Formats: sequence, structure tokens, C-alpha cells
Amino acid sequence: MATVYTKQGRRVIELAVREAVDLRHDSIGSVHLLLGILRVDDSVAAPVLRSHGVTRAAVLAEVDQTRQRGKPGFWKEWRRSRNLALTEECRTSLEHAGGEALAHGCLIGPEHLLLGVLCEDHSEVWPLVCDLGRSPDQIFHQVHQMLDDPAGDTRGRARG
Repeated sequence: MATVYTKQGRRVIELAVREAVDLRHDSIGSVHLLLGILRVDDSVAAPVLRSHGVTRAAVLAEVDQTRQRGKPGFWKEWRRSRNLALTEECRTSLEHAGGEALAHGCLIGPEHLLLGVLCEDHSEVWPLVCDLGRSPDQIFHQVHQMLDDPAGDTRGRARG
């Protein structure tokens, strides 16, 4: 992971794991990536999401409504194995993020991870963002525009 992710990108992954554990989920999904992205402020991604009204509190409220918190025995199992699998959707999001970073000649940062989770309209993030009354397409295109504009805000990008 260290060679393809920016420092902020690695932080998103670490925070996604923490979010899954805190929610007592037995796997890491794209929604956990979204929550991790929202916690990394020194990137393009989190401010763009917040400018569209997609906040950590709002996402957590949606998660509580649509997806139950984990089972009561989660902590015992977690302490034993300390391992969570990635969902297939999360793997796909990470692959898309890698493709986006490659297309921009960069290491994978939070903005690429955001593009990855918004890339699929059948992902769990897409309806969640829609339920918040926001347009995933609009967010996707705004981030893409910021990455494509060399004079724009490129915080968090690392040439690789």
C-alpha cells in the first residue's frame, strides 16, 4: 500500500478500517472509505463533499437508518483476529481509484478514492449521497474538474 498511495490516501484507508470497527461491521465497504475521506481535511475531497452537504454526521445518520450496526459479539471476534475483509464493492472502488490516479499521473489520494467510490451508480455510496439530496454525478465531475485543471487546487496530489 505504501508505494501507490499518498500519505493522505493511506490515512483514508486507515480511517476506513477504524470506521468499520467503530460501527462493528465485519467488512470494509465503500461507505467506510467515504467516512475516511471525510476525515482527511488536507485534501480536495473532504471540502468538496462538505460543500455539497455530505458530512460525516449526515453519512453516519444514513448508515444508522439503512445498515445496522454490527453484532454484539463483534469486539471479542475483532480482538482475536484484528482482520476485516474488503467487500467486493470496496475492491472495485479501489481499482477505480487506482485507474483515476494513473490517468492523472499521480499516487492515489483521497480525491481519487472519492472518484472511485462515486464511480459506480450501483455502489452503496451512490444511493446514500442521493438520499442526502445530493448529486453524486455533480460531485464526481467537480472533483474531476479540479484534478484536470492544473491551475486549480491540487492539495493532496503527489506526482509518482
